[in-house]
Amino acid sequence: MLWQQGIWARRSRVLVAAAERLDVPVSYDKDIWRTSEEQDRYLTPQAQHGLHKAIRLEKDDRLTHRMKWVKEVVIPVVTFLLGLMTAYVAMKRNH
Repeated sequence: MLWQQGIWARRSRVLVAAAERLDVPVSYDKDIWRTSEEQDRYLTPQAQHGLHKAIRLEKDDRLTHRMKWVKEVVIPVVTFLLGLMTAYVAMKRNH
């Protein structure tokens, strides 16, 4: 069980760091945190799952936001520029 607590502690540190980078709130409620025999603090497996899910949702939301910007701004601009280039090439061929 000691090795399992070590894994949970490491995973908890990774999840908390990822959550902090993404501004995902991390609960420090004593009911979801445990202390191992080596005094490492770790989230319960259920709390780890919940935090992982919140991180995944935040990443998905950020990706959706970026893709919306690409779809609404970048693609129309590129299409417009390609249209201009095509018109320019067509005019050059006619002269």
